[in-house]
Amino acid sequence: MREGIVLTMSPDIPDTLIYKFLCEAGFTGDMWQDFAEGLAGWALPIIRAWIGNGAIYYHTALLGIRVSPSPEQLLLLRDPGLREELAQMTVATALSRLQRGWLNNQGWRPKQGTLMATWFINGCKYAFAGEFEKFCKDHRSAPAGTVSLDDPAVAEVVQAAVADDQAGEKRRDEEAVKEALSLLDLDPISHAIVLGKIAAESDKEIAVRVGLTPKAVGQRWSRLMDAHPLLDVLRRGRR
Repeated sequence: MREGIVLTMSPDIPDTLIYKFLCEAGFTGDMWQDFAEGLAGWALPIIRAWIGNGAIYYHTALLGIRVSPSPEQLLLLRDPGLREELAQMTVATALSRLQRGWLNNQGWRPKQGTLMATWFINGCKYAFAGEFEKFCKDHRSAPAGTVSLDDPAVAEVVQAAVADDQAGEKRRDEEAVKEALSLLDLDPISHAIVLGKIAAESDKEIAVRVGLTPKAVGQRWSRLMDAHPLLDVLRRGRR
């Protein structure tokens, strides 16, 4: 694994610099390969978690894309191997579209005001809709041994998966947040502030918990945002 992969996905490396290196390399070759592997390694755990806990349907709906899985399809995706297959196809398609767009002078640009990570995750959401449709066509029947939908235990699982209650919304992408935060080296107080912001708590609420003043919490959050732009992706993604 070359050094470029690590540098590319570091939140301390500006998107403008990453884009400059890729542009100079023509969005191909070793530079692109390092970037693609790093970006996929960052995005795959998020997409995998969203498919596993059902959050992907919520996130695609926010973009105006309606993906409505049937009970049978939800049962199909209880298979970890099939979930992994769908997640990898989704990220691979998003990467292909990103590269094709750049080669055609389209897609993300440094001055757009959107983080590259945000752009790519949204690209994964769009890719998921098409990949989910193809996936369902390729796997029309449920895996051998799947119990009947009339089984009360199965009905309970399906109900839980499609429910959009308040408690479910709070749990939607917990795993994705943990995966993303693991990329950052935060001290305990900073970590607590980040979690509070992701949970939409006020500076005053966070201050009581971490033992700082509300003003100090706000200042520390501003410094964290400057140092780690990906934090804003996490915060806005949980709203």
